[in-house]
Amino acid sequence: MILIQSITSTNLRKLIFAPYWPILMLENFMDDPCWITFDDLICRLVDRLRVSGYANTLEVEFQLLFSEPAGEAHHKTFLPRFKEKGRVTVTKLPWP
Repeated sequence: MILIQSITSTNLRKLIFAPYWPILMLENFMDDPCWITFDDLICRLVDRLRVSGYANTLEVEFQLLFSEPAGEAHHKTFLPRFKEKGRVTVTKLPWP
């Protein structure tokens, strides 16, 4: 969270997160309450960057090991505020 709060570059286009643990059910990952705080954090980041002249659309990508289809994250409760300002994608990595 501290790292994201320190971002000031108006050239930023994508944040990529690649947790190292396998996700068996994508729904369980997206339903975790921790994303409420993260949603607020990245919304504040976009707002702060826009004040500095940021004109890009920020994308947040999650590269996960899971057994379900990947694609745009359409889960309605997963980062809902950020989806109004940016784009969320989930990339499926192959099982090791």
